[in-house]
Amino acid sequence: MAAERKRLFITNGSLLQEKLISSSNGRYYPFHNFSIEELEKATNNYAPHCFLSYNLLGTWYKGSLDGRVLSICIPRYPNVQASRNQIINEIVNDVAIAAQLSRQRNFLRLIGCCLETPVPLLVYESVKRGNVSEQIHVTGEFHSQPMTWKCRLKIAREIAHAVSYLHTAFSRPIVHRGINPLNIFLDDYNVAKLSNFSQSLYICEDEIIKTDRIIGTLGYLPPEYLEHGEITEKFDVYSFGTLLLELLTGRRPYNLIARRAGYFRFWMNRMEGHFAGNCLKYHVQCHSINEVVDYRILAGGGINEQQQWQAAVELALKCLETSKDKRPAMEEVTKILWQIERSLATFPERHSSVYDDGRIFMEEMIASYEGRCHVLQSFSGEELKKMTNNYHPDYIFCCSNIGIWYKALMRLWIPRFQKTKKGTMSSRSGRLC
Repeated sequence: MAAERKRLFITNGSLLQEKLISSSNGRYYPFHNFSIEELEKATNNYAPHCFLSYNLLGTWYKGSLDGRVLSICIPRYPNVQASRNQIINEIVNDVAIAAQLSRQRNFLRLIGCCLETPVPLLVYESVKRGNVSEQIHVTGEFHSQPMTWKCRLKIAREIAHAVSYLHTAFSRPIVHRGINPLNIFLDDYNVAKLSNFSQSLYICEDEIIKTDRIIGTLGYLPPEYLEHGEITEKFDVYSFGTLLLELLTGRRPYNLIARRAGYFRFWMNRMEGHFAGNCLKYHVQCHSINEVVDYRILAGGGINEQQQWQAAVELALKCLETSKDKRPAMEEVTKILWQIERSLATFPERHSSVYDDGRIFMEEMIASYEGRCHVLQSFSGEELKKMTNNYHPDYIFCCSNIGIWYKALMRLWIPRFQKTKKGTMSSRSGRLC
């Protein structure tokens, strides 16, 4: 037994090391190597009460080791040796890519893996709330209330940001190829975490990769992939469009398709697979917004929410364009979702807040800099709206952890100073330039 575990450790470890070097040149965040006994102890030997969730990658368990809460994934384990080798390569691919994303907010953080088993086991950060599919469709132990529209929109924006990061942050874009609610988890603070990089691959910018191995979830696969095996960044854009519709409608894609098709003949012939996307578009185009939106979030929706739903549907349809060239880039999708989400926020008027916030700000400046700082100008909310055309998406130039950054058109106030009798500087007048 010990000899077999050692052999598996060496074999799996060699595959992983080769993948890490080829995909990241050895630049990745460190992760821990767990033993079989450690993971059995963490999950009480994979007791039923430790079961957490499942997705296309495998079965997930919650566990605790040395006071640290973990999520352990046991990948599916086929009996056929050829399929088993394919699964091992996919798991190694998942670890190699996840190890480069561990510090990014909207990716499930890799803690480590166990290489002593025929198929490596995966260990990630705690995701007690399960995957988004369970949240949308209200299943599982912890999900008694339907997910609000505000939460669904936040998930869409965070995942769009994550996919945009995959497409732009590396020298070669990463195509995820598995964007769907089963691969998105929520942490204890309701932050969306994208996972499962088993099918992900690197491509050169504007490169088209072709494959004969067509795999994936019905409704999430673009027509050029189903018909010609083509893979580009626009693959993920199409999948995201389906995700956005599922968040909006509360229905799985194949449920919407079945209402239109009547039966699942498209399962039998991949050349007809693009029919799925057409059915989704047909459903939302031929029904009113109130018929499309999940009835569980309709009750709390006013005019503002209806405008958001309509904007989200229009964005989803753009992502589901049959021609990949007509689909927007994920950066653009992220910007639009930032704008849609921002319109949900309401800021009640507090006339005293201007003075309260100003007083606090001045006290902090005096305490920190003894009043010595560059001249600052105070703007009203109306002025900022005017300078950004009411925060139009065209004025967004980047997003960060702080928030959305807008470019603005303004006239700068240059004050004139004069000396007072006490020797301090005072501004009495100025000019615009």
